[in-house]
Amino acid sequence: MARIYLAITIATSAICILLYGLLSSNILQNEFYTKIQYFKKSSLSESDFPPNSVVEEQKLRFQTLEKSCRKLKINKIIPKDDKGFIKFISKTKLYFSDKYKLLACLIPKVGCTNFKKVLLVAEGLVNASDATELSGDIHDIANLNLHLQTLGDVKEIKHRLNTYYKIIMVREPLHRMLSAYRNKFENSKNEFFKRMAKKLHEKYSNSSIPTDKSSPLLSFKEFATHVSSTDDNNEHWQLFYKLCSPCAVKYDFIAKLETISDDMPFIMNTIGMSNMTFPQNYPPQKRTDDEKLETYFKEIPDLRGLLVKKYKYDSELFGYPPLF
Repeated sequence: MARIYLAITIATSAICILLYGLLSSNILQNEFYTKIQYFKKSSLSESDFPPNSVVEEQKLRFQTLEKSCRKLKINKIIPKDDKGFIKFISKTKLYFSDKYKLLACLIPKVGCTNFKKVLLVAEGLVNASDATELSGDIHDIANLNLHLQTLGDVKEIKHRLNTYYKIIMVREPLHRMLSAYRNKFENSKNEFFKRMAKKLHEKYSNSSIPTDKSSPLLSFKEFATHVSSTDDNNEHWQLFYKLCSPCAVKYDFIAKLETISDDMPFIMNTIGMSNMTFPQNYPPQKRTDDEKLETYFKEIPDLRGLLVKKYKYDSELFGYPPLF
């Protein structure tokens, strides 16, 4: 009798564990669809649900973020007074789409240009129906029309912050830092960055022009020295957590440039943007990959540790292990 009772107990426990696992999986999937009702989508078919791996990855990213926010003791409070709130918003890179009830924190050198194209098309601010068709400099029109701060009205901003979907897109921090150098200081025609290159080169070297005329005015070592030793807040290499306040703003999705082909279809389908395409047309030969990182960082063995320390918070918040 005791053996029969024991067998029944074990079987019952096994069934409970199985049911709990199935229930947890369904709950996790449904968490990402609660706001779908905002779009009055009354029912979902099985095909509407993303692969479990994508949902699980989102869950892991938020667990890492929440754990790191506590560990690093990063500010989790959004100011309540109007003046403090507007100052807080002005420091973020939040852009909005009223059509899709969306806020996206767009960090330079993390696919922000392509995301802005999507938002511009969504809001009808450009003469195009497909974001992949847009070319040229679209930053001014996006900054003037879609940055959350441009709304001006505190109530309108708070309404969007409290009710819209919120997305943050990140990438491995040192890859981004190198990408900024390559884009802004190697063969750049931008006058602002040309002046900055000259100023920084004169500060960190003994000459006003490089000995090799074919080389960039500002060497990577000089740039890395500047980034690792100063609090320069240029948005192209500023820290993620200072641009997007991920410990204070309650984001719904964390996208990564490394997994953009999985993340963006899932996110866009979830928020009702399945009719749009996220551009992924950057030439492979121009991308800042592991091989390029290794090549450039061979030049700065003494600065690697300082740069890892500089971007420590960003790495920990979003689960990027140290590269050096």
